[in-house]
Amino acid sequence: AKSPSVSKSVAKRGSQASKKEPRMAEAYLNLGSVVAELGEFEEAAAAYARGLRMREWDARTAAASYNNLGAALKSVRRVDEAVEQWRVAIEAEPKMVEALASLADILADRGDVGEALGLYDRASQAAATSEMRDALRVKMATVLPRVYHNESHGTYATVSHAALHAPQLSSAVGGMRAARCLALAACAPPSPPSFSQLLR
Repeated sequence: AKSPSVSKSVAKRGSQASKKEPRMAEAYLNLGSVVAELGEFEEAAAAYARGLRMREWDARTAAASYNNLGAALKSVRRVDEAVEQWRVAIEAEPKMVEALASLADILADRGDVGEALGLYDRASQAAATSEMRDALRVKMATVLPRVYHNESHGTYATVSHAALHAPQLSSAVGGMRAARCLALAACAPPSPPSFSQLLR
């Protein structure tokens, strides 16, 4: 089946590319993956960015490449740029789990818990396996209590109180024993574990 075309705003990012060298553009994307594996993330980011500019891509390839670019940028602490690339990846492929979860991680760290929970929920619904869904639900459970943190007392509100105000909790509990999920929420760490850590 033919891959769907990337949206107009995403396609514009490759509109200046030369369609005369499609193989070269693909080579740059492949180069980005190779050097990223070697830990050369600045070089990887440059290769991904160049390959993406050289031509228009189908939605699936664009999403994967922008997601990879975001990961490379995050690795060199260019977080604002990484966030932008993940948003573009999600625009191209709204159900891309890796981009949704990666963006949610950054937003949760920045305190934008509401959007982070929404992204985790979208990612869990799009996840291909029960293992991935459970990992994302755990992340939701660890992030949720931050909304109810009492700064003056340095303690978290009870999860039962939180549940009255956060419908996402029901999704976070789904597929897991409620007691286990609520225990995780009550002991939420300062930052949510990464998606890869939860899948180990």
